[in-house]
Parts: sequence; structure tokens; C-alpha cells
Amino acid sequence: MKAENSGVTRNQRGSLVGLLLVALGVIALLANLGLISADALLGLLDLWPLLLIVIGLELIVRRLLAPPRATLAGAAILALAVVGALAYVSLVPPPAIETTTASAPAGGVDKAALDLGLGASNLEVKSASLGTDLYRATFQFPKGSAPDVSVDNGTVGISDHQGFGRLAFGRRHVSLTLNSDIPWAISVGGGATNGTLDLRLLKLTSLDVNGGANRETVDLPPPHGTVTLSISGGASNLTLHRPPGTPVSVQISGGASNLDADGHHISAFANDQSWSTPGYDSAQDRYQVDVSGGASSVKLDQAAG
Repeated sequence: MKAENSGVTRNQRGSLVGLLLVALGVIALLANLGLISADALLGLLDLWPLLLIVIGLELIVRRLLAPPRATLAGAAILALAVVGALAYVSLVPPPAIETTTASAPAGGVDKAALDLGLGASNLEVKSASLGTDLYRATFQFPKGSAPDVSVDNGTVGISDHQGFGRLAFGRRHVSLTLNSDIPWAISVGGGATNGTLDLRLLKLTSLDVNGGANRETVDLPPPHGTVTLSISGGASNLTLHRPPGTPVSVQISGGASNLDADGHHISAFANDQSWSTPGYDSAQDRYQVDVSGGASSVKLDQAAG
């Protein structure tokens, strides 16, 4: 009897998975036919709590009803959820995109810091000589999801304001220009950011990338002294381009991190691993890369030219 019930449960789960695949296929087909816009597809991400509701209801009906009826009830719940989602993206207009700018005076600071705590954003960071401005920024975002910006004694903080509200994934763009005449320490966190950091003109003192699902490409400047690059937590995917001939040392610890350094593949699942370029120990200007925790994937190479 137990084996029979287990088999029914497996069949029930298989049916629900099949129905879910059919639902996803219908949505993809409607998108390919142009019946659902790209903004509407992005709007589906606003409905992520609906997935939790569907799973919870499916667990409840599996407990309360016999397997055949539970399967039918689960299919009905999934169908209603799909219909509701399609109605939402079809009838609810996408939020209007707003654009704002921000800047702050340098105020005579001799060093600065950038603390980014953004999620679900496209990010662009670059540097230039800005005269008396510490930074300049342009934000594009759906109404109600503008980030919070603060400046305190040379530290520029940019963080999420929306919490678990509208995710607005792919619809928030942050463009920052940092004053290249001032040394900067940069921290990027929050998760789910997709960005490029062109720091080739910057006086970089440190770079810290933490949080989950960050996908960043960083063009590094020539280092002054030992500059530490720290990558930790989550499932970050990071590409680092350093100036040709720049000495570098790498330390990987914990998690399931992987590193490709100048063609040398290094991974650390249980044991710590390290790698250095020749002459690193005697170099005065160099990069120290520390990768720890999570499942980070890091590529480190020398920029072309």
C-alpha cells in the first residue's frame, strides 16, 4: 500500500510539473508571437509571491484530497494562477520610467567611499575629473522604486528603498561617475546587479563585492601600493581586467568558488588555494584578490593592449 501511494504521489508530482512546463511554454509562445511585450514579461517577476501561494495550496490539497482529486485540484490551481498572471500583464500597464540626477560637492575630502546596496539593477560606474563634484549620478526607475542616496563625510551610499515590493528587474538603471582626482574605496552588494565598472582612471584603494547573484565586469586601474579586491558570499560572477604586467596574488577559501587567473584554473571546495604571479612578493604596486564563501566564479586576466 505504501509503495502504491508513493507511486501515485510521484505521478501526481509529474503531472503538476508537466502542467507547469505547459504554462511556461504558453507564456513563451505568446511572447514570441508579440502578444506579450518585454515589459509585460518583466512584470511577471512582480508576481513572485504567487508561486509561493500555488505551492502552498498544492501541498494543502495533496493532504486533504485523494490522489486523483488532488491532481485535478492542483491542475485547477495552476491554471487559475496562469490565467491570473496573463491577465495581470495584459491589463496592468507597466510602470512609467522616471529619470533623476544627483550629485554632491567634494567639500575638500582627501578620500572617498562608494557603498552600493542595490538589487535587481543594471549598474554602470565610471570615473572622470569632475572638478568640485564628488560624484554625479543618473537614475532610471519605475515610479516608486527610486534608490535612497546619502552622502556623509565623503561616503556615497546608494541603497534600495522598495524592500520586497516591485522587483522592477531589468527596469532600473544606475549610472555613476566618480571624481577620479580622489582615492575611492568601493563596495558593491545587494544582489542581482548586472553591471560594468570602468575604473581605469580611478585611484582605487579597495574593491569589495558581496551578496548574491551579482554579475559584474571590472576594468581595474594601475594599483598604488597593495590594493585588496574581496569577493564573498552568494553566487557572484565577476570578471576582472587588470593592466598588463600588474602583479597579483589570489587566495580562495570556503564555499565552491572557482577562479580562472591568466588561464590557470583554481577551485576551492574544502581546502584553501592560492596563486601568485612571478615577482608578486617584491612588487610595491600590486593586487591582492581574496575570494571566500558562496559559489563565486571569478575570471582574472590582463587587459588587451
